[in-house]
Amino acid sequence: MLRMGGMVVLMLLTLPRAALAAARCPSSSAGLVSRSAPPPPGALFSAQVRAHFKNSHSSAITIFWINFQGGEVQLELIQPGESAMRRTYPGHAFRSREVSTGMLLSEHRLSAAPKNQRLVITSCTPQPGALHQIPPPAGLTVLLHDQNAPCGPASRSEKWSCLRQSHHGGPTSLLRGFQLQDNLAANQDCAHREVFETEDREYSRKGRRERVTRLTADGPGFMKMSVPPGLAGLLKEWAQNQSVHWRAVGESRVGSVQQEVAQQEVVEGCYGNNHAFPSTLVSLDHFPEVRSEVAARVQPVMEWWVHRRLEHTQTYGMRVYHRHAMLINHVDRLDTHQASAVIQVVQQCDPGAGWPIELLTEEGAMYEVYMQPGEMLLYEGARLLHGRPTRFRGEEFGNIFTHFKPRGFEFRNDDEL
Repeated sequence: MLRMGGMVVLMLLTLPRAALAAARCPSSSAGLVSRSAPPPPGALFSAQVRAHFKNSHSSAITIFWINFQGGEVQLELIQPGESAMRRTYPGHAFRSREVSTGMLLSEHRLSAAPKNQRLVITSCTPQPGALHQIPPPAGLTVLLHDQNAPCGPASRSEKWSCLRQSHHGGPTSLLRGFQLQDNLAANQDCAHREVFETEDREYSRKGRRERVTRLTADGPGFMKMSVPPGLAGLLKEWAQNQSVHWRAVGESRVGSVQQEVAQQEVVEGCYGNNHAFPSTLVSLDHFPEVRSEVAARVQPVMEWWVHRRLEHTQTYGMRVYHRHAMLINHVDRLDTHQASAVIQVVQQCDPGAGWPIELLTEEGAMYEVYMQPGEMLLYEGARLLHGRPTRFRGEEFGNIFTHFKPRGFEFRNDDEL
């Protein structure tokens, strides 16, 4: 043991980096249970110790308490680089597992001294055969949607939850792409755009898209499903609590509080018309617990879908679109946005004016995906053209975007694509 500022750090966790990299992940100890002697009368709290769990692993971990029968009781979900503290008793045992795979990372039993004990969970080399496949997260089957379910009711697309192949008429539709009212000439960033344009052909050019590695083994590269229930409820309550802020921005009634939480958003590159019809970004910088929960709950689902380990890169916040908003079809950044999810949080559309996200498959088929609050779309955003080029008809439409890349992926030069 090594004593540091009143805490104890397990010696195993202070090994040199090379030794840690070579260490095998442990196997579960047979018969591991928590043990503790009854505290003396009146000493219930003084007998406690504090366990400080530090996640130095590369992805989210879960801390489990091992009960007196040897069962695992989930306590904490900790993001990389973050910590959590639990008051407990000497003799109690804990395990840490990787959220995305359930792989065991460490086991600990607390001693009677010191009162503060620091338990650092680091990465380890999986046991042989431990990572042959990504197991499905618990409860996954109830989240999956029938990708072939029909859209309905007819003429009420604001109520739809479905996918359908798109057959748009002509490129000059009054409801699609940039329009004269967007006043492209007034925005220097839009000098390269044209009226009725619905697709970015520069960064998102076909030759570049075709060189991006496919992550999913089969299927079109996108999938609609429900948001995990705990996360869906959290986001619904959070959005209700923050609605006063984004609505104040949309109505130009902005005070100091609204400016901190929600701001008009500027998207570089003129991929949409927010210079003329601004969207509002409700930042998650002020709500780190919401950001952590989004990443932690979506990542296991995403890893199961793409059959590989991922690294969370970004979760910005909720983008709220307003009437006449439009986003041309494009692809996302290769360095951070290879596997993404768009989570539908709030929407208020006009009758018959559902606002789908469009996606273009490798075969050139265009699909529309309609979602309702509490649903999400997984998609390969750096490879597939996607956007909302049909102009929004409604009052508000709020999405949260969260992005991942394959673990170990090293970005070199995007221009090479």
